[in-house]
Amino acid sequence: MSIDEDRVSIKIPSNEAIKLASYLVGKPIGHEVTIRYEMAVQIKQVSLNSHEQRVWNLMLSYSLILTSVDSYLALTDRNCPIRKRICIMLAILEAHPNYISSFYFKRPQFIDHMNLLFSLFTTPFKVVLGILIIKLY
Repeated sequence: MSIDEDRVSIKIPSNEAIKLASYLVGKPIGHEVTIRYEMAVQIKQVSLNSHEQRVWNLMLSYSLILTSVDSYLALTDRNCPIRKRICIMLAILEAHPNYISSFYFKRPQFIDHMNLLFSLFTTPFKVVLGILIIKLY
């Protein structure tokens, strides 16, 4: 029996890679990146239980929920399957020549400082929303 025979096919929503890329780099992705993402999820066998799947579907529907749950899980459970899927897409985008410029250091402008200040004030609310979604949904 080979290793591949032990693997179970994981169902991945068609818009999952697109939503994650939009969240991470704010750019549309090509079909090649979508295929790489699906292959990586299958290879790493990052499956979700029923509760995680409900939360994941909700996250893919609303970007505010995506950022909130990601913020909460980044603080509490970095190794959960939801975070693993986000990190898989992050790694693919970071290594892809079309999106690597999104990860370069750029000299901060005034607007970048304002965005940082805005994030400083909104992040606690995102984390609280993430807690509510994980606990109540």
